[in-house]
Amino acid sequence: MSLFLRMSSIVVAISALSLGLAPLPSLSAQEGEEAPAEKPAAEETPAPAEAATPDDTAAEEPAGEPAAKAAPRKKAAAPAGGKEERKAPNLYPEVPSVFWIVDFEPVCLRMVAPKEGLGTGRVYWYMLYDLKNGSKEARDLFIEITAASDKGKTYSDMYLPSVERAIEKKEGDPNLWGKTDLHALASKRERNDPKYNYFTLKPGEKRRCVAVFNRLDLNANKITIRVAGLSNEVGRVTKDDGAKELEERIREFYYERAGDEYAPTLDSFVMKGRDWVKRRIALAVSPPSPQ
Repeated sequence: MSLFLRMSSIVVAISALSLGLAPLPSLSAQEGEEAPAEKPAAEETPAPAEAATPDDTAAEEPAGEPAAKAAPRKKAAAPAGGKEERKAPNLYPEVPSVFWIVDFEPVCLRMVAPKEGLGTGRVYWYMLYDLKNGSKEARDLFIEITAASDKGKTYSDMYLPSVERAIEKKEGDPNLWGKTDLHALASKRERNDPKYNYFTLKPGEKRRCVAVFNRLDLNANKITIRVAGLSNEVGRVTKDDGAKELEERIREFYYERAGDEYAPTLDSFVMKGRDWVKRRIALAVSPPSPQ
């Protein structure tokens, strides 16, 4: 019996060492001390029975596992309370705060056929728009408005006093601000005045304006209108070949026509979108000074 117990102890000891468990008492112990060696086996037997209860299972988990499981819970809670998101809408998220912007809101695209003046007998298209200075400081502006159709034709806001008068009469508003008013203002300044083509928009001022273009291409289905001068974000850029360019932020408005292609009118053009883009203009290179 004693030999059988010793052989059993040897087997258990070898199994414990292979499994990385604590070693059993020394084999040189007396037979009266073998009873404690059997206690681990007796203690291991109830463990599976206790594991059947879910609450007991959680209590019997190794000490290292709760810490590992706690980490994902902390990560899940971090986005909810650890990072605050801005709730107020940002109308111009890409514009740095050091730059200012003047609001430009298109009103309509229409046609006019003057009955008197230089434009008599011709059809022009024009755009009414609102300029608003929402800041507390006056803004000196030089607004440039151009357009292009999907058929390759380009347009530009022109100085046509007789056409502007016809538009004011048609719209019932004699105070539309246009190239005629800007020309009258510039005529009072010197040509070398840095603000020769500028006008001032007072703090909080909103002004209804008009841009006049030539006859619309009847085959056009899309029109892109570009407005420069709404922001003071202007800078110089050097290209890889060393050429200098002027980079400025401009506003683009996209119109599409969904009406009858055989009876095109500007009323059938609908604005489909708008965006801020950056435009580059090549700077003139000064000729080398004579030696």
